[in-house]
Amino acid sequence: MQSIPQKSWIDFFGNLVRFLKKALKPLVPLTWPFRGKYDCRQKPNRPNIRKLNHGANRIQWKIDTRNHNVKALFTPFRIIHKNRNLLLLLTQRHLASRYQGSILGKAWNIFFPLINLSVYTFVFGVVYEGSFGIDENESSIQYALGIFLGLNFLSFFNESLSVSVGQIVGNPNYVKKIVFPLEVLPVSLIGANLITFMISMTLSMIGILVLSNSFTPYALWLPVIFIPILIFAQGTAWLFAALGVFYRDLNPLIQVVTMVMLWMSGIFYSANALPENAWTFLRFNPILLAVENSRNVLLWNLEPNLIWIAYTFAISIFTFFAGFFIFRSLKPAFADVI
Repeated sequence: MQSIPQKSWIDFFGNLVRFLKKALKPLVPLTWPFRGKYDCRQKPNRPNIRKLNHGANRIQWKIDTRNHNVKALFTPFRIIHKNRNLLLLLTQRHLASRYQGSILGKAWNIFFPLINLSVYTFVFGVVYEGSFGIDENESSIQYALGIFLGLNFLSFFNESLSVSVGQIVGNPNYVKKIVFPLEVLPVSLIGANLITFMISMTLSMIGILVLSNSFTPYALWLPVIFIPILIFAQGTAWLFAALGVFYRDLNPLIQVVTMVMLWMSGIFYSANALPENAWTFLRFNPILLAVENSRNVLLWNLEPNLIWIAYTFAISIFTFFAGFFIFRSLKPAFADVI
């Protein structure tokens, strides 16, 4: 893996902005399968539209968006804060439903990642004796812990992506209720996955501290590395929860995506081992960058790559707002389709 000049990242962001200006404008109409029958684009709280000029062949429109765009950015946070008690109840329900009817119940939230940690430590640390090739003194135990650490990040995202498709379709009673805030359903899913992730990460850090004794202050970077993945997962959850209402064949596609993500996110290898041609494309995978940074700060006692963190924040914030506003634009027709 070669170091990436800062100029290439600047050029990439410039090209990305120019591409998104063209690509996102027709995105909502293209994803709307019932546009002629159900038109949800006309909303009571839409911006003021003033007709300026009438011509023989054309009409010019001017949209008065003063303070509208800025206020809209706070909409998802207002909804979450306003319905925080409901969000807490839905999150608890998600956690309880995962192991409903089992003898151990919620205790599986601790036993399941603990069993996974033990299995990966034995298979990859004792039997396979693999290595990431980062440190000359790297042990097979560190390799197993690195795999488990990467799987924690990947499982959080994949679980959020796969389950979000059925969040709206699987709750038709909530859709029929006009006053129910459907936006909190994907948020409650992310909250439940976040609790599971925190348990798994706690076990990972305990294992790193006990088995490899490589815990340093660099570990304080871990929340900064994970927060953009949390934001990215929330945006994709809103997006696929909305699209799952209209496209019921998304589930097989999501299964393919999660399988590809397993092998393209650097779980079993280090980014340093990637050929230059592969790194040209995989360097834009935020999960891979987060996994690599987390290993650097927890296992190898290295500083995180700040350019990678800046990129993951940028792509995650964009995905967060894009997913939310696409969800809001398609929401009025959920009841008609379901």
